Amino acid sequence: MADASGQPKIRPTGFEGCQTAQTYALVWGVWLVDEVVARIEERIAAWTFLPSENGESIQILHYKNGEKYEPHYDYFHDKNNQALGGHRIATVLMYLSNIEKGGETIFPNAEGKLTQHKDETASECAKNGYAVKPVKGDALLFFSLHPDATTDPDSLHGSCPVIEGQKWSATKWIHVRSFENSGKQGGGCEDENVLCSQWAAVGECAKNPNYMVGTKEAPGFCRKSCNVCVQSGINELYPPVGHAEAAALVAAAASSAAFLSASAFSAAARSASVDMVMMKAMRT
Repeated sequence: MADASGQPKIRPTGFEGCQTAQTYALVWGVWLVDEVVARIEERIAAWTFLPSENGESIQILHYKNGEKYEPHYDYFHDKNNQALGGHRIATVLMYLSNIEKGGETIFPNAEGKLTQHKDETASECAKNGYAVKPVKGDALLFFSLHPDATTDPDSLHGSCPVIEGQKWSATKWIHVRSFENSGKQGGGCEDENVLCSQWAAVGECAKNPNYMVGTKEAPGFCRKSCNVCVQSGINELYPPVGHAEAAALVAAAASSAAFLSASAFSAAARSASVDMVMMKAMRT
């Protein structure tokens, strides 16, 4: 894949998967943002109700015969990764090719594995969980956190070994906070949403402290309007306000320009987590 100048649009970013060399998948990172990628990003943001800035760059994965991805979680177990935008709340997996046999995305812990019908095309691996067969143009959305911001063990997932053909897919990981701005050193006491002052005026600092104020480890988005940060050299001071986990911001991070109601987000999260929502609308 290349642009008009002949420069490649994707480049290898390394090998990921299990430890055995025969079972890794080659991972590519999209580094050139063109109109096609921009449209995909917009659709993902609209579909997930999560701001585009919360997402990592799209990763392209290529699996050849016998290659797989061992079951794993997309959320983190260490504080260092959580500091970069918090937990991954959602994953969008886009299938870029059909595959003759194998290569299913499998959820070993999902409740649906007990009732899902498996036909003769299903691989042996696919029989060990809720399985999604790759179909070119389809996309899969699932959530790694519950609506209450706790991690969801049912989100364990992997890629079954490719038996016939080759598998190409694109993965978009989305965090509870901005991933683009993670690690940037800000020197001012700033609001991160133009509506912060309006929300503060109607009492949202007290009603929704996780989003508005945050914590020392995971600062909120409206600290200036809530009068909880002060300038101190190049650092800002944030008083502790309860839970330190950045994942506690999950409900508020589900909106971009305005709050999404908790009931709507909960319904969306439950639907995606339990039913493994498939979407064909992203097909172009």
